[in-house]
Amino acid sequence: MFSAALGGLYPASAREGIQKALVITSGYPSPAVLDIGTGSGAWVLEMAKMFPDTEVVGMDLVPVKPSSTPPSNCRFEVGNADTDLAQMYDAQSFNFIHARSMMQGIKDLPSFYQNVWRMLRPGGVFINMDGRLTTFDEERQEIVCMEEEQP
Repeated sequence: MFSAALGGLYPASAREGIQKALVITSGYPSPAVLDIGTGSGAWVLEMAKMFPDTEVVGMDLVPVKPSSTPPSNCRFEVGNADTDLAQMYDAQSFNFIHARSMMQGIKDLPSFYQNVWRMLRPGGVFINMDGRLTTFDEERQEIVCMEEEQP
């Protein structure tokens, strides 16, 4: 759904920056991508196919069961983005970090963002995409959220 709306795996406006960040740089191992809150793992599988010389890692609270055999440059790890990033990943581990539709699960945003910046390599890119969730009734009218204990 998001990929169709974006016209790809990430916003068109970020393509040049991401492609530049994923160029092999001396002094670092192969380029690496982290997808925080990977869900089904589909995004990770597609990124691994698109960038075969890049290590692509998907992290989620539960084990991912990919719908197809993952490429050799792809792996999935179990962890909590709210509490485990500092223990799971070293500083300057990733060229591109992607987080989509998972910020509601982060309790300590300052710590989360500090960890993201710590994990990015120089020139790295972080994309965080979350949308406004809206509920509609059967007549397609927005249902406005009320304060707690309101009808």
